[in-house]
Formats: sequence, structure tokens, C-alpha cells
Amino acid sequence: MSATPVPTRTPTVLVVDDEEAIRVLMREVLEAAGYKVYEADEGFQALSILLQGRSVDIVVTDICMPRMDGYELAAHMAALSLTMPILFVTGYPTDLEGSRLTGPVLPKPFRPEQLVAGVRQAQLLRA
Repeated sequence: MSATPVPTRTPTVLVVDDEEAIRVLMREVLEAAGYKVYEADEGFQALSILLQGRSVDIVVTDICMPRMDGYELAAHMAALSLTMPILFVTGYPTDLEGSRLTGPVLPKPFRPEQLVAGVRQAQLLRA
């Protein structure tokens, strides 16, 4: 008698970026790499998605966004005990000196394979 394989859940990423073109590009790259992707255009929308109880394995967020930036999103996630890993992306990596980010940083612009590698690395750091 052969065992029935247990279906594995597709890893899920929440992509947060106020620039639609970048957000869509990240979604397409991650979907092509086998991830399920939710999108948010700013931190408040991202928190709403997370608080709806959707299964999210990792958050990929821009740092500089209006209303609620990536720093604030990470702080709210920590306060709410949302412990999934965060990969930060930014077009301003020189502005990060002295910052206390809770995850790795991927500078923009990046190649598709760098995004996928960054997501995998951030997941491994929390595993």
C-alpha cells in the first residue's frame, strides 16, 4: 500500500510598495518562482491583510512610502506579535546608516533573481 502524498502549501509573500509598477514586477517575479502573492500599496493596507488572518510567510516591503513606511509597518507587526520575516527594499540604501531594521535589505534596482534569492534568504534567517 502506498502512502498518499501530503500536499504542500504554496509559500505566500505579501509585497508592499507604493509604486505600482515595482509592486507588479515583484509580484510577477515571485509568482514565476512559485510563490502566492498578496499586494498592498502602503503599510496600513498591509496590516489590514495581515490582520485578516491570511497565511503570509514573508513580507517584502519598501522602506520609503507615504502614510506608513516600512519602519512603521515592521514596528506595528512586532507590536501585534506578527513574527513572519521581513525583507526590506529601498532605492535609498545610503539612508539606512544607524537604522535598526528587523530583516535584510535589498537595494533597488535589483534583478529578478536577486529578489527571489532575498526572499529565500530572509525565510531561512527566521527558520
